[in-house]
Amino acid sequence: MKVLGFTEENLKYLLKIILLCYLFFSILSGKEIQAFEVNGLRASQWVMLIVSPVAIILFFKYKLFKLFEVKILLVIFFIGFIQLIRGYIYLFPENFILGHSGIFIYPVFFLFGYLFFESKDVVLIFGVIFLGCLLGISYYVGSFYIENGQLPFLIRASSDILPAMAGGLMVSILCYAWVFNKRYLVLLLPFILFSYLILVKGVLLAAILALLLILCKAYLKSMAFVVVVFVTGVLYLIYEDLPHIITLANNGDIFWFNISYRFLVWKDYVQLMFTSIESGLYGNGVTPFFSNTVFSSFSSPWFVSDCNGIIDSNPHNSYLLILYYSGVIGLVPFLLLLGRVFALRKIVYDKNVLLLLPLALVLCLMGLTTPVLELHFLAPICWVLLGVIFKVRAVPIETRSSVKCI
Repeated sequence: MKVLGFTEENLKYLLKIILLCYLFFSILSGKEIQAFEVNGLRASQWVMLIVSPVAIILFFKYKLFKLFEVKILLVIFFIGFIQLIRGYIYLFPENFILGHSGIFIYPVFFLFGYLFFESKDVVLIFGVIFLGCLLGISYYVGSFYIENGQLPFLIRASSDILPAMAGGLMVSILCYAWVFNKRYLVLLLPFILFSYLILVKGVLLAAILALLLILCKAYLKSMAFVVVVFVTGVLYLIYEDLPHIITLANNGDIFWFNISYRFLVWKDYVQLMFTSIESGLYGNGVTPFFSNTVFSSFSSPWFVSDCNGIIDSNPHNSYLLILYYSGVIGLVPFLLLLGRVFALRKIVYDKNVLLLLPLALVLCLMGLTTPVLELHFLAPICWVLLGVIFKVRAVPIETRSSVKCI
């Protein structure tokens, strides 16, 4: 079968290269990839325009709509379309609505990962991500030192690509070495040298949780209970000391501002969800959220976030943002799809799964404290990995090699 003048295999190979190049240069560029635009379109949007036509053809040829996970994906797209329309109805600027719609559109990269990669490509994908991250961090550290005469200790934000990918790679390497061969721990050395870039709050928390969940998968219920108790305790302590933390933030302490800002915005989001049945069930459409608590608590204009001329209090929590936009009805399909990919108790760990699964899990856990699924430079990477992992997991167990359970 020929598609667009190419044989199907040649075309899939070409699109595979395009996706790998996108992963490599996105990670290599770090957060600066957001500055890359051609004719008003970002790199991730160009990739979607190039890859989508072929993906649609193959989607129908292989009858992927019969897969339960793909049906979930279609539900996400449909719900997202409805929320976009609601945003237009509420008369918010087009730039804002389109700029914030990625959280419902970027899941299409799950389909790309599933369609264009095979089990044999996993090592290649890991290598591309590993090399891109090493080169990106090296370039950033070198250029920062040349410009400022010092190393960038804790300069990067947790939402940047490089700390996120580096932290995820460290977890992948640790899990892989634990199960298969301890000598692979040597791959941790370059990341340990750059640990001051990696161990930021969101990445560190996600990495610890991912390690606990993967290495203790036989005790998931117990681990989940411990995590809930721990998180509840931390939130309670923050709430009790919140006035003091806000004072520190207003004195210019960015560390405590990041914590107190999130806590206040989350509180306002949750309060809205519980006080409005419509918001809780159906969401508010792709519309901005204004947190009165935040803007009455912080005095510095430096803390004000302005997006397309609209004040918008981003919760720095991808799942809470989905809940705000589309309610419980919109959040459930996302969680269901992630649950199907990360059904840890059902995973037989072979080399193909364990190279990428911890990395993807770290990114998804980062979404609890950091924008991930809505960002054009993190969400596509995350969804490609999820699609590949599901494809590898779908291979019948009897056909896998080098199988080893934890």
